[in-house]
Amino acid sequence: ILVIGDEKQLPPVSNDFVAESLFRSILQQYKTTLLKTEYRFNEDILDLINPYYNNELRADNSVKDISTLDIAKKAYNGINNNLTKILDHEKKIVFVDTNGRSQEQKTYINTGEISIVIQIIYGFLNMGIDDIIVTTPYKQQERLFQLNLIRETDYNRTRLRIGTIDEFQGQESEVTIVSMVRSNNNIDYQKAVGFVNIPRSCVAFSRSKRKTIIVGDQSTLSKSKFLSRSIDTVVRRDGFFIWRN
Repeated sequence: ILVIGDEKQLPPVSNDFVAESLFRSILQQYKTTLLKTEYRFNEDILDLINPYYNNELRADNSVKDISTLDIAKKAYNGINNNLTKILDHEKKIVFVDTNGRSQEQKTYINTGEISIVIQIIYGFLNMGIDDIIVTTPYKQQERLFQLNLIRETDYNRTRLRIGTIDEFQGQESEVTIVSMVRSNNNIDYQKAVGFVNIPRSCVAFSRSKRKTIIVGDQSTLSKSKFLSRSIDTVVRRDGFFIWRN
């Protein structure tokens, strides 16, 4: 019997109130082998999730240097200075800090982040890139994205996909944009960040092949140690930007 899986990503949904997945139980009792070479994303994206695999993973030579430059049909020719920085092909992982100007609302929606993400999408479409996943932890934020993008873009003529992080496990795209939603003054990190745990973060950050963009409030998300580590990784790669109105 050969069992293959990844305990660092989300377990199957269960309606039986199972506290631990069968796969994790197997890992605890039997010898395991880590498949260390990944064939999807570049080294920068790998750096976002590698700490959770004890930094044992490596990117295959066929993907380690890939970027949006390989697939863009033209350069971004807009006048938005935010996008000029964010869409730079050399920036393969980007954190866009809303700097507390866009607070979360009831039912966990963040309209400010939706506005920013839509502008980023326009930038990619301007370059001829439309294989994009837009994902978020919260269902209400996903629904609001659906409403706004269908109204404001030629949504049905693109390969753009919108959904929650859980829905996109196992899928991939050239570019992923993650709307983190949470922006508040809670001191307790669990109340501040919500249910965005390590597996959910690993899924969100690793859907893309060439570029991952995280949109959120740095001061809120940094209350979580693992999200703070991810932001630090982006900073080291010179991909941290504050959105300027």
